[in-house]
Amino acid sequence: MAVFAIELRSGGRNEDRAACYSNADAVVFVLADGAGGTGSGALAAEIVLQEAQALHQGRHKTPLDALQAADVRIEVLGGMSTGVIVELRHGQITGASCGDSKAWLISNERVVELTSGQFRKPLLGNGGTPVAFGSEPFSGRLLLTSDGLANYAAESKILGNATLENIHEAAKTLAELPRLRSGVFPDDVAVLLAEPVV
Repeated sequence: MAVFAIELRSGGRNEDRAACYSNADAVVFVLADGAGGTGSGALAAEIVLQEAQALHQGRHKTPLDALQAADVRIEVLGGMSTGVIVELRHGQITGASCGDSKAWLISNERVVELTSGQFRKPLLGNGGTPVAFGSEPFSGRLLLTSDGLANYAAESKILGNATLENIHEAAKTLAELPRLRSGVFPDDVAVLLAEPVV
C-alpha cells in the first residue's frame, strides 16, 4: 500500500519521534516533537505515537480522536508535544495535526500543505486544539517533518529534495539539511517520507 522511510537526528534533546503502523486495510503515519524544556518531552511524543497505534488498532475512529486522546494523557503527565497523524485507506489520506510540525503532499502536479490550517499553540498537553485535514488522494509523496527541519531549511529545498528518486536517500538528504558547519544540529529533526506502492 505504501513504502516509507524515517530519519531522526538529535539536536541534543532526543524528543522527536516518527512511526508507521500498517496492515492490509490501512496505514497510519505519525510524527511528534516533544516540547523541549518541559522535562517530559520525549515521553509526551511517545504518547502521540501510542495513540496513533491505537487508531490503527481500531480504538479511535479518526486521527483527530487520536490526537485529542493524546492531549488528555499528556496533560496528566505534565508534558507537551506537537502531533501529526495521517491515515491512508483506499488510496485516500485523512489526518489531523497540532503544533508546528508539518505535513505536505508533493507531486508533479501540485504541492499541498496538509497542515496549513493547524494551530501552532497551545501544544498537545496544554489544551491544544488538533485540526483535521483531508480527504486527499494519495499520490506523489507524503512528507511529515518536525520544526527541526522546517525552521532551518528553505521550503524550496525541502520540497525539492523530497522528490529525489530513491525515497530512502531522499529522507536522509532531508534530515541532513539543517546540519551546521560544526556538524551539530540546531534542533532535533524527524522526517517521515512515504509514497504509494506502484
